[in-house]
Amino acid sequence: MIVLFSTLASDIKDVVSLTTPIVIAVAGYFINRSVQQGNAIEQRRSTLANQWAGDFALLVKRINDSATDFLFLHHKLKLLEEIGRQDWLEDYLPKADPERLELGVSLSRSEYVMARFLAFLPNNGDGLKRACRELMEIADSWLKNRGGKVEEFRAAQLNFNRLARSAHAELLESDERKTAS
Repeated sequence: MIVLFSTLASDIKDVVSLTTPIVIAVAGYFINRSVQQGNAIEQRRSTLANQWAGDFALLVKRINDSATDFLFLHHKLKLLEEIGRQDWLEDYLPKADPERLELGVSLSRSEYVMARFLAFLPNNGDGLKRACRELMEIADSWLKNRGGKVEEFRAAQLNFNRLARSAHAELLESDERKTAS
């Protein structure tokens, strides 16, 4: 009986030593697969967040470029008036008015598009919305009055850019917080 028990124990030991690496390999496969799926989901989420942050940066650049072009179009008209080149001014005005209107529309469109990002900016969204609105109101005033105070326009544009930079950082930080958790 002792010999039978000894043989049985030896057989069990052999079976366990043969199956242990297989069990570990199968368990490792399933654990690795689960981790890889989690990483793939996180990578897609991060890619989307980076794409949104990139789209936001492009929108801010478009607003900034349109505002700068708008300002310098008015500057050019004012300069033509100041140097007394009425003939040049009369030649340029028919081209300038549609361009000025197009830049104003571009600014308004960009303000509308920006609204889709505001929901993702709990800290900077309201301030950015106000700064964008202020810039649009000044541009509208310039369209109606054929100009305005350059420093007021510049201050509004700088305020918008400062808040847009903070908002962009917030978009990227919110993705990093999600990735870390």
